[in-house]
Amino acid sequence: DSDSDQISSPTKRKSPSPFKRKKSVSKSQKALTLKVSKQGSSVQSLKSRRSLALDLGKAGLATKDLPSLFGNPSSSELLKIHPSEDDDEDLQMSCETPATPLTAPFILLGDFNGHSTLWGSESTNSRGRQIEQFISDNCLCLLNNDEQTYFHEPTRTFHTLDLAICSPELLPLLKFSVEGDLHNSDHFPLIISPADNSSVTQSPPTYVFQRADWAAFTRLASITEAMISSCNISDAVQNVIDCIIRAADASIPKRSPFPRKYRRPWWNDACRDACREQRKCWSIFRRYPTTENLIAFKRARANARRIRRRSQRESWIRFLSSITSNTSSADLWKKVKAANGIYKEFTFPVINTGTGPYSSPLDVANAIGESFDDISSSSSYNPHFLAIKRRAEQIHLNFNTRRSLSYNCKFKMFELEKALSQTRVTSPGPDGITYNMLRHLDANSLFRLLRLFNRIWSEQSFPAQWYEAVVVPILKPGKIPTNPLNYRPIALTSCLCKTFERMVNARLLYELEKRDCISPFQGGFRRGRSPIDNLVLLESQIHNAFVRRNHLVSLFFDIEKAYDRTWRYGILRALFDFDFKGNLPVFIQIF
Repeated sequence: DSDSDQISSPTKRKSPSPFKRKKSVSKSQKALTLKVSKQGSSVQSLKSRRSLALDLGKAGLATKDLPSLFGNPSSSELLKIHPSEDDDEDLQMSCETPATPLTAPFILLGDFNGHSTLWGSESTNSRGRQIEQFISDNCLCLLNNDEQTYFHEPTRTFHTLDLAICSPELLPLLKFSVEGDLHNSDHFPLIISPADNSSVTQSPPTYVFQRADWAAFTRLASITEAMISSCNISDAVQNVIDCIIRAADASIPKRSPFPRKYRRPWWNDACRDACREQRKCWSIFRRYPTTENLIAFKRARANARRIRRRSQRESWIRFLSSITSNTSSADLWKKVKAANGIYKEFTFPVINTGTGPYSSPLDVANAIGESFDDISSSSSYNPHFLAIKRRAEQIHLNFNTRRSLSYNCKFKMFELEKALSQTRVTSPGPDGITYNMLRHLDANSLFRLLRLFNRIWSEQSFPAQWYEAVVVPILKPGKIPTNPLNYRPIALTSCLCKTFERMVNARLLYELEKRDCISPFQGGFRRGRSPIDNLVLLESQIHNAFVRRNHLVSLFFDIEKAYDRTWRYGILRALFDFDFKGNLPVFIQIF
């Protein structure tokens, strides 16, 4: 009887203490917060990418693996994903709000945890049927193929739980694939890329000068007299370019045009071999999922993890030991960022103009180029200045002269050598020639290169190749990348041209200083002077004003787009008024 009474009577459980309840609630809240933090990026961090990260944690859904949405949604739109009324594992999904549907195009990615033969599963469960209905009702497209995306370790089986759903217009433009390495997870990475590979970033192949055979280059880059004696200046310059480039291709290896894979500073051969062995064991296990192969894979994974951690520890100790009082802050932060895997990767921004947004590389380049052209054109000038400009340019400037002036004589070898010694490591122009190549030419080739420069100087003919430049837009600090006006154009011209320009500029500055044509208050672009001199002078005047209890008035001008809007005729008119004649002003005029 006592047993029956005990069975029929309800079991009394001891209520937990308030402290334990509070502790358990605290743990659940921490778990919820941790789960929400792993949902992805915030909305603020995705504004520049025209994407939306759904904040569904507040709806009580943070305990489930929820999809992420990428597209062009407005602030009023929302993808509703909520549990069904019977509180099972199924999800009721809708792609519409009461006001407006989700704006296409978009891509929906996530762990839907549903099985269906539609995406390669052996059977279909209730959640899989709901996902099928969701795709059918909203006229969506499934990007998945038969590749499995999930590995269930207890049963050593593979399943397809992660789905990629998109709007119909994106289907022919995208390609779906699954990476073969788990990367210490149970889900395989999904890779969605353009079907035509149009967005693959390739940079021009550059030379690896650290591995150059300079002896072979000097021998092969032999500029002959016949190359520079051709009847046309442009042909002569092209002959020199071809000679140097042929020698460089034969003696200097090139770097791949594809983006390089940045390795952590602690990565070494031992890490590479251990990672390779781990991938090998995983590949064997995928083909033959036996217990022995699984144990071998786990052993290889543990060994690779141990080697990586040991290498990280040793690399960190070496890094700390290398820090001295002479270490610059730039080198220090460079090593810290490298240790954390922080590298700047180039991505094409989305440019917004009056005609609409542009995202393809060609459209982005054209949009930024058109903005540069508008800034440099006469239409950007003030109408009052345009009237002055038209009246002034009616006067023709004649720089011809029969006088023999010292600054118009032929260049000497010491001027060429001095110009090359003052160069720094910079990017090449359209011809691909760098200063390193010019500095490794032999004496005979340098002499003939000087003769080519003197021929350009005396014949007053500018090569057609030197009018071309590679314009690189550099985003100004703190500016929005979507505005084309926030980029600064950097023109990469030929190093041959810049070397000759340096020689001409040295003569021009010498004459300007000798004639006192430059204001004594100018600090920039002068030998032995710098803009810091003006700041020191201003500081001295401020100090004197404080001592004498006087007022000091300072005016600061920031001329917007000053270099791009420079009046070319005004510069030539100033040279004409300074009584410059002959080759020097003509070279500036034809450039």
